[in-house]
This record gives sequence, structure tokens and C-alpha cells, in this order.
Amino acid sequence: MNASTATGQLVWEHLRLECAPREVRVMDREQDRPVGTATISMASPWRLEDFALEADEATWRWRSAGTVAQLRLTADRTISARLVLTADEPVTGLAAGPSVGWRGAFSCPSWPGGSSGLVLLDERPSDGLVVTAGQTRGHVDAGERGLTLTPAGLDLAAGRSWVSAWTIDRHPHRAAALAALPGWLPHRLDVPAGEPVPIALPDAAVSGPGRISTNESGSLIEAEPGIHCFTVAGPGVDARLQLAWAESLGDVAARRARLIAGSDPRGADAAQAAIIAWADAGHELPHDQAMRFLAAWADELLDRPGQPVEPLAVAPLLAAAGTDPARLGAVAGRLGALPDSAGALLAWMGAAPVLAGSGITPPAPPADRDDPLCRVLSAVATHAPRVPDELWGLLPRLHSGLPWPMAPEHATDAALCCAGLALAPAGWDVGARMPWSLPELVAATRAWLIAAGPGDQTLAWLLWG
Repeated sequence: MNASTATGQLVWEHLRLECAPREVRVMDREQDRPVGTATISMASPWRLEDFALEADEATWRWRSAGTVAQLRLTADRTISARLVLTADEPVTGLAAGPSVGWRGAFSCPSWPGGSSGLVLLDERPSDGLVVTAGQTRGHVDAGERGLTLTPAGLDLAAGRSWVSAWTIDRHPHRAAALAALPGWLPHRLDVPAGEPVPIALPDAAVSGPGRISTNESGSLIEAEPGIHCFTVAGPGVDARLQLAWAESLGDVAARRARLIAGSDPRGADAAQAAIIAWADAGHELPHDQAMRFLAAWADELLDRPGQPVEPLAVAPLLAAAGTDPARLGAVAGRLGALPDSAGALLAWMGAAPVLAGSGITPPAPPADRDDPLCRVLSAVATHAPRVPDELWGLLPRLHSGLPWPMAPEHATDAALCCAGLALAPAGWDVGARMPWSLPELVAATRAWLIAAGPGDQTLAWLLWG
């Protein structure tokens, strides 16, 4: 391995780091591809005193009342980041230290687990190469601006220091990157409601909600449905992790459908109507009640000329249309007016056979040729025998395999990907890069989304098909 520098830059392996006083822009120099930008935030009263770049090292220095913070980024065998906070005088309740945010093409899942921290910074679609940042010393939390590298309310005696150290490294694929996780983590991070989760650390204390019992192997956790946070404290570990207990999708959806059915259908959105249509098809609601709801909702929507519809509206519109040729024709017209997108293509895949079977010619498929999920769905439709290249770019949009939930703003997109990837042929093998099969990865993502308490759009896509 080798490292070199250019003005304002550090170069390491396939990465070029363009360092500036408040950010580090990372490029994949082999593919001339932006990887992402790390932003370094220090809230008042911290002020930046110095930024320097020399040889194979970039250094930032801030000062607050009685305290100096220095961050050193060094390119060598790996890239190491070392933050040192030093008190010139006794400090109680130290002002928050640096927060590091990340903006990139990759969703950047992280495990901000106290003494344990791992961030997946990049996963190159072409060959699966993964770049990670792993904490080797210190404490990390999730904050509003990213990851905070110091604990809240830190006390320092005069002359004492606090150190946070991280190593940035690369791995041939996600399976190798996740192998760096502690061995005591449970094999399953998401389980069906009612199942226990083991923590194989006999000398550690586990605390959190639910019922926690111990035996000679460690601790056994049982908790109510949902995502819950636990602390694991013992020799060499003071970590937090989150685990998911998921109810069945049918139970969650049926409960939500009953609530929606009691509301005014004229104010329902497409996702809520889709949930009602699912409940009717699955006999989770009385048929007459569901059809009254869907008919009133569809009348409100279709009686507005030019009113655009969402992809999720197509299935409930079909359910409301029944065998009425005029209504079915109107649905076909709305389907044909959908902008090209993965959601629209999924809606078309569900509706086209129904329309054709009723004697209505379906519109052309609304496929966006630049959308990777659309390209994967096209490969599904043609029964492609091997994994299409576009699939690798979709997998980072599912759950990461870290003991932490995905960001809420990614939930609906993840559910949409699950809907599409659930159609993949059994022969599509992702084992060369992933520690799971594709169905296992989709199932784990669905479990985390269900345990998080999905919004209506997320739930409707989870029910799709």
C-alpha cells in the first residue's frame, strides 16, 4: 500500500481526499467517481484555529475556553483519524466536540454504538469494494449533524485528554466488512415477535427494555414488538445496539386497515386506499365495508379530470372498478399517464394482466431506463438467468446488517426495493459479496421496517404483490 500527497489532497489506495477547513471531499480516482463528502462541525464556543496539510497528514485544531481539540487525518497503510481533546484547566460538562456528517451516493449506514462504531462509507457497485470507518478508541453517538465523537457532558481534569480514534479501511465486499463486527453480536439482529435474542458475553451486563435473563453463555433478551436499544457493559465493552422484534406483516396491516376504514374515504391517500384493497382481498375487512370505502375514494379521484394519480393508487382503483369497462378504461388511462419510475412499473406489472383479462389493452410499460430498479424489473420479466449488474447498486438501499435501524427517510424507498426484489428468480445468487441470500436480505429489511412502525406508504409497498 502506498500513500502520497498533492496540494490540498491525500491519496490512499483508490481514494483521493480533498481536505479543506470544514470538509473532506472523497473521490474514487480509479473510476473518477464522487464517493462522498465528510463535513466537520464544531458548535460554538469552539473556533477553528488552524488547518494544515503536509506530507501524508491533514490537521485541524480548534479552541474553546480552556480546551484544545486536534483532529489528525493520516494516510498510511490505512487512513487513520485521531481526535484529541486536551484541557488546559479543569473542565466540567465540556462543550460538544466534533460531529462528522457524510453526504454521498451511498446511504452510509452506521452503528454509533458507544464504544463500538462502524460506518459503511461506500460500496462500489462495479465490484463490491467497501470502504468502512471503524472506531478503535473512544465513544460515538448519533447526533443531529452526524456522528458525535465525544460523550455528552465530558469532564476533564487539567492536563488530561480525551481520545477518539478511527481507522478507514477497504474490504473486497460487504461480507468481509461486516466480519469486523464484534463476535458477541447475535447472529440475528431481527427476529419474529416473541423470540428471544442471545448476547454471548458471560461477563457483561445487558440493560434495556423487556425481560433479560442470564445463563452460563451470556444474556437472553425478550422484548415487545418494535425496535429497542440495549446497553452491553463489561470487560472491554461499553456498547449500545438496537434490535428488532417484528410482528407479522399481515397483523400490522390488518390493524391499520381497520383504522383507515373508519375514516372518511374522500380524504384518504393512495397508500391508505391500497391498504384497504389489500385487506379486502385478504378478507381482513367485511367486503361490503371495503368496497364502499374504495368506491367513494375512487369516485373522488376519477371525477377530477386531469387529476394525477400515484403508482400506489392503481391497485385500489382496479379493485373499485370491478368489471365495469368504463371504469377499467379510466384506470388504464391513469396508468398510462404515470411518469416513468420504478413504482409506476410495479403498478403496471400488477395491473396489466388484470386489464388484459378484462379486454382492455394495457398501456406501454412506464419504465425509466436510467432507474436501476426498473432495469432489474426488466431482467425479472425476461427471466434473466444471472444477476444483472444494476442489482448491486440496489442492495445498499436495503438494511445494512449493522445493529442499528436505517434512517426513517429511507424507509419507503427500501420497501419499494423489497417489492421489486421479491420478484427476483431463485437463481440470482449474491453470495459472492453478501453474507446472506437475496431473499434473506429482503426479509431482514422488511422485518426492520415492520418493527419500526411503518408509515402508510412504506406499509403499502411492503404489501405490494
